[in-house]
Amino acid sequence: MSYGEEHYSFQVVALHDNPSPAFQTVIDYWDSKCGEKFAPSWDSIDLMDLPPEILPNCMVVDIKDPIIETRYRFFGTGIVQLIGAEMTRQTLADIKSEAKLDHIINQYQHVVNARKPVIFLAAYMGQSGQKLCDLMLRLPLPDDMERVSNVISFEDFGDYSHDLQELYSVIDMDSN
Repeated sequence: MSYGEEHYSFQVVALHDNPSPAFQTVIDYWDSKCGEKFAPSWDSIDLMDLPPEILPNCMVVDIKDPIIETRYRFFGTGIVQLIGAEMTRQTLADIKSEAKLDHIINQYQHVVNARKPVIFLAAYMGQSGQKLCDLMLRLPLPDDMERVSNVISFEDFGDYSHDLQELYSVIDMDSN
């Protein structure tokens, strides 16, 4: 792969393989708000109920149709610092990298269709040629108990590649 290209790939990580303690805290909170429903509504979620150390790596989107019009409602400061851009009130259409946009749309579409929490192990090769891996937890939030209207996401930049490499091939960028 030549430098200057961006490459993104991901695999779904089974919830029982979740290596992130922060994700488990969020999943437990989300489950506690579900009741008899497949997912809690956005109105039942209070970000202040979550540990403050994970909020900088949180995002909330309003899912739109078409999905390219999905808008960031909240974009945590940790992610702002990492990517160097504030995306609150921006849409997916504002993402300049086509490869990154496709990567993100595919994840959101997966969560909307699955209607359950999904952990994604992402591997990407940035413009510097450095290979990076991270985990993203995305959880659906319906408005009317049928249609997923929001997705809340948490990113964990811990290096879990050694923990997951035997189970998930996305870590090996050459295999995709």
